[in-house]
Amino acid sequence: MRAVMRHWIWVVVGIVVTFAGIGVVGEAAAVGRDNVTPAKQLTLRISDFPRGASLVEAAADGGLTASGVHGTSFRVRVLYPLGNGQAAATAIVGVTDRAAQARQVFASFRKDPAVAGSTTSKLRLPRLGDEQIAIFQVRKSDSAATGMLVVRSKRVIWMLSVIGRPELTRHRAVTELSKYGVKMAARVNAR
Repeated sequence: MRAVMRHWIWVVVGIVVTFAGIGVVGEAAAVGRDNVTPAKQLTLRISDFPRGASLVEAAADGGLTASGVHGTSFRVRVLYPLGNGQAAATAIVGVTDRAAQARQVFASFRKDPAVAGSTTSKLRLPRLGDEQIAIFQVRKSDSAATGMLVVRSKRVIWMLSVIGRPELTRHRAVTELSKYGVKMAARVNAR
């Protein structure tokens, strides 16, 4: 079981690296910027998950400055009970300096081959922001299933991914992404 959990964490890390690598979220290196990260207040909290959930990581995230987009971001990873097994959820929120930057980042994410590839299928979810994309993928190598949601709301772009095996079916991915996506959207859209 520990080996499976470690594998899930590495899969989540791979998704996050892909996400950050295309410049979706990150920490600005601007002089005179607050030490307070507004993105931290917008992401999921351990209390959003069912009893038995455990916080794997909560930290500032880096990556935007290389792409020329400035802002702040925060990432949270949680393991939580799902059916007879566990799921790993990763939430990343990035607050850019301008809405045009968030639109630029979202557009580059939408064009990424990993999102538009033939091994993924699009999911339909309730509207949670100005733009969004949701995908589902099952890796053939180990049957790990992943649901991912990326949303842009004005200057904020956020990502939620859920990984589970074997309990995460396409239908369950829609349910999990909708449940936790609505919580993130409520915080983001209330600001």
